[in-house]
Amino acid sequence: MSFSPASHWSLLIHEHPRFSQALSPLNEDSEQLLSTQLIDAALLDRLRAAIAATHELFPMDEDKHCAQLWFHSFVTTLVEPTMMLALDHDLVAICDAEHPATMFVHTPTGHGAGFWYGYHPNHVLEPSADSYRQLGAGWAELLEPIVCGLAEITDVSVAALWAVVSDAVSMAAATAGNEAFAPYEGIAACLAVLEGMRVELQDRARVVEPRFFDYVDGEFRPSDLQMALGEDEPDDDVVLSTKRLTCCMIFHSPGCGVCVSCPKQKPDIKRERMAQQCAALASF
Repeated sequence: MSFSPASHWSLLIHEHPRFSQALSPLNEDSEQLLSTQLIDAALLDRLRAAIAATHELFPMDEDKHCAQLWFHSFVTTLVEPTMMLALDHDLVAICDAEHPATMFVHTPTGHGAGFWYGYHPNHVLEPSADSYRQLGAGWAELLEPIVCGLAEITDVSVAALWAVVSDAVSMAAATAGNEAFAPYEGIAACLAVLEGMRVELQDRARVVEPRFFDYVDGEFRPSDLQMALGEDEPDDDVVLSTKRLTCCMIFHSPGCGVCVSCPKQKPDIKRERMAQQCAALASF
């Protein structure tokens, strides 16, 4: 079905102001292009600009860390609002060659030029396993040349970048599932999206399985994936969480710490910070 950004997308921004930068141009100077144009012959130049911008905004010694941080930001911009739209508004926003999304570069010139991206879709489907798989396949189409390009111009690990993708999808699905009071629907959506990616990528890249956990009564326990795939929700009041596979690398920049869920932390410290975060969500 066709999609009106003025309706559902604007409602999503109203409900979740943190998405405003991801979903709408910051000013009239923002460069706009289709997602299919983003990965055209000029892609490597755009990626070099993104890495240079990362060095300006978040100084780090190594290009590979800048590449991973920028990629984390870019993927999160795509994934977080899309999963929230799907799980909280029942609209799966497709971004593929047949239905390209509109992308925009917030700062095409000046300090940090080429770092901040945003987008809005132009086509949506009703939620189903098939539409989620189509969403995943479309994301793989877009992200594969970006991953390959970053690996070509830096020594960043391809496997690490695809782990960033898996983390981003699972974390966004958990957040949106919790928001919609349907955490296990979030699991099922995530698994279908990642399946669509694997089908599109075949043996060219490995998209790792996510690791979901239920936070119940102050404890973490592995989520029941079979229950989620059976379209059932747990009887307990569950806050869905994930165990991340990789790091955004921002801690390499002076003055920046590690995220609450960062796998670089000591396990007991990370567990305590995650428990505090989940307990706060459970209190609402």
